[in-house]
Amino acid sequence: MRDKKTEDELLKSLPDGHRLTHKEFFVYTTEKTSYEIELYSEINGPYYAVGIPQDGPVVIYGSSRTDSAYNAIQMVLDKIQREEHHFLPDPPFSKDDANE
Repeated sequence: MRDKKTEDELLKSLPDGHRLTHKEFFVYTTEKTSYEIELYSEINGPYYAVGIPQDGPVVIYGSSRTDSAYNAIQMVLDKIQREEHHFLPDPPFSKDDANE
């Protein structure tokens, strides 16, 4: 729905003090696990993202507010890549790995 005219009309129709937040979902998969990435933005405001592993311990990776969806998601991906080895064990060996 990222149509500028529609967004402007929605902003004008909101009562004072109310806001409308847009939310998108992504799945980021690494060798160890998959993460649900949620990207949030207000119609005319900043973006921020949150990443949570689908399996294993609950660790919440968050971005700061930024003017770019790309930057918000990249902040979360960078945190996951930097910290993943601290919280998640290596994936188990497959049967094929045992024969090598």
